[in-house]
Amino acid sequence: MDKFLNSQSPLAEDIVTSIIQRENEDAAVERRIKETDAQVKRWKGLIQTSVMYIVGGILILFIGIASYVILTNPKAENDEKSWARTTLTSLATGVIGFLFGKQGSKDS
Repeated sequence: MDKFLNSQSPLAEDIVTSIIQRENEDAAVERRIKETDAQVKRWKGLIQTSVMYIVGGILILFIGIASYVILTNPKAENDEKSWARTTLTSLATGVIGFLFGKQGSKDS
């Protein structure tokens, strides 16, 4: 190969230059593909997490509102009010634990 390159043939230099350029282009394409894949994975994770929190928040809100309506309804029986009170207490405890538990784990 060295004899081929040392022959100072313009054709040999063009071929070698072409091969190097093609390898550089291939590496650039691979790098762009990896960057795009990483970006897609980040967006996918962000969307999945956002949807999870939104759906969870809607469920908690719906259950909380339903429990509050039952608790404040004067026609509701004591058993229903007891269930609603327990549910609201559990929701409040869970939400507070989630919020402050996340902050505490970041500090540790």
